[in-house]
Amino acid sequence: MKTLLGWAPQIPNHWRVVPLNSVARMGTGHTPDRSNPDFWRLCNIPWVTIPDGARSANTLEPLIDTEQKVSALGVAGSSAKVHPAGTVMLSRTASVGYTLRVGVAAATTQDFVTWTCGPSLNSIYLLGVLRSMAPEWRRLAFGSTHRTIYMPDLDSIRIPLPPWSEQCKIADAILSESCRAQKAEKSLSRLYSLASERVDAQILQLIGLARLDRDDKDGVVPIKRVLQKVTRPVMNEGQVVTAFRDGQVTARSMRATRGYTESASANPQGQGVRVADVVIHGLDGFAGAIGEAETDGNCSSVYHVCTAIGENSGKFHARLLRILATNDYLPLFATSTRERAVDFRNWGLFGSIPIPGVAIRTQLEIAEQISALAPLSALVSKSSYLLRERQRAFVTAAVTGQIDVSTAHGDES
Repeated sequence: MKTLLGWAPQIPNHWRVVPLNSVARMGTGHTPDRSNPDFWRLCNIPWVTIPDGARSANTLEPLIDTEQKVSALGVAGSSAKVHPAGTVMLSRTASVGYTLRVGVAAATTQDFVTWTCGPSLNSIYLLGVLRSMAPEWRRLAFGSTHRTIYMPDLDSIRIPLPPWSEQCKIADAILSESCRAQKAEKSLSRLYSLASERVDAQILQLIGLARLDRDDKDGVVPIKRVLQKVTRPVMNEGQVVTAFRDGQVTARSMRATRGYTESASANPQGQGVRVADVVIHGLDGFAGAIGEAETDGNCSSVYHVCTAIGENSGKFHARLLRILATNDYLPLFATSTRERAVDFRNWGLFGSIPIPGVAIRTQLEIAEQISALAPLSALVSKSSYLLRERQRAFVTAAVTGQIDVSTAHGDES
């Protein structure tokens, strides 16, 4: 074994170390003039941007469809180039280090550097090498807020180069490992989804039985019958936070999370905490139950902090409100055409919105199932993280010759 690269521990003696540009053609991208409307008509050429890099960060699958497209006229009238399928791209600015391989001919922005492989370099192998070079990208990136890897540094990159037959075996092996990891991750996510859907199905059945869309409101109560607004909000366990405007939570100790059973996060400066990840399907609204809180704090005017009345369950009603919003019930009571949002400064209006009147025992049974979702979600997240870490370690070991991939048989379907 020999050591010739700082980021690679060792490589086999019969492998070479070569300048990347000696085995691949280096390029970059460009953004056509946004002020020229002719450049942005009839856009049908895939155009790789940073969001595409983020979506592709945990997969070896080639990128086929991009979020944005560019026109042939825009490419011709700028420094942009259309790179062939199989081109490997690395984001060098904005969000440094995203790597992907395009499965179709595509252009890209100036945020990316591109390498089109020559006949002696396997593009999947190269993608594995670039992902294993994450420490190198961090070392080469300059800038405090807007970090960038400059082209001269990228021009001098060297990579390990096994014989072609070994590259192909390594590519097959890392694709197989990626396939296994993705299957395991999907199975775990499906487990959580099924449990979550089961809870929501019970609540949807209660909503259906109550028939909120009828004039006859048998089995229906106004929200103010089960929830009361906390005049001076204090973030305590079991409280319900409701909002129908995207914005900032200014409470010192509250953070909304995707798991719907929120845990607090200290914010001693009293700065706003973004809650965009819990806005429901573009409705511009969210409702969640606080799981715990460290200190007291206040909410901005577009939020209400409520507490359950009597034996009613705040956790159950937080989930109920989310489902109502998701299923387009709450827009029926909108007072603003903007995003069909409920004017949340009007507590009286919100408090009068009809919801199903659910027996306390049923509320508590469903609330217990909601509580069980939090540890399940945490388990799925942790398992997914460990699977991805294992995959990264496998890729690094494979592209540096630390493991024997001679028995690899290709992708597993």
